[in-house]
Amino acid sequence: FADLAATTLQEPLAQVESFVTMIESQTKGQLPVEEENSLNLAVARVESMKGQVDGLFNLSKVDALPQESTIVDLKKVLDDALNDLSQLIRSRKAVIETPQELPVVTISSKEIGRVFSHLISNSIQYADKDRDPRIAINFSRQGNIVELLFTDNGIGFDEEQAQNIFQAFNRIGAIEVTGIGVGLVICRRVIEQLQGTINAEGIPGQGAIITVRFPVSYTHLTLPTIYSV
Repeated sequence: FADLAATTLQEPLAQVESFVTMIESQTKGQLPVEEENSLNLAVARVESMKGQVDGLFNLSKVDALPQESTIVDLKKVLDDALNDLSQLIRSRKAVIETPQELPVVTISSKEIGRVFSHLISNSIQYADKDRDPRIAINFSRQGNIVELLFTDNGIGFDEEQAQNIFQAFNRIGAIEVTGIGVGLVICRRVIEQLQGTINAEGIPGQGAIITVRFPVSYTHLTLPTIYSV
């Protein structure tokens, strides 16, 4: 349904966006303040709706991924995620502490990198304005179960918010963040495809812990270090 809805809405929404943007460009500086504000609001609403449709489309693509076992180097996946986020990490003066060991494993999805990226960027964006972001990623294993803990020192959240954190288009508090609120939903979908679980705990004003668990077949371990740019 999400795929059908997103695909159906993309073209007409793009036409509306083009039309509203054209009006905004042609009337810039010519409208009364109240009408100009209304037009700016319309542009913002269209952009927000476009983001939500794109989010639905991305969610549908996660659900449609083929479930084939593949060898994944979790160290490389994490390093790639950190490299992709290097500009955000640098601009927010974030420090990321990575585990002492990470395995090369066989799992049924290559999308684990999206989980790493979403969880790290989410922690940075929900950082406390009075302190630099610090994220500790810890790894442990129990038999064939990988457990990854993503602990941050951000704004945190209460127990009620924790129940809704993996819902689409959900926001924590009134803090301004980029994106449309589907990153954690994608994380949940990917981990569930791996027959795993993802849970969130938070303390308002202190930070949050996201716990990810999923089964794997092990190959060997690789060793990363603290990452900061």
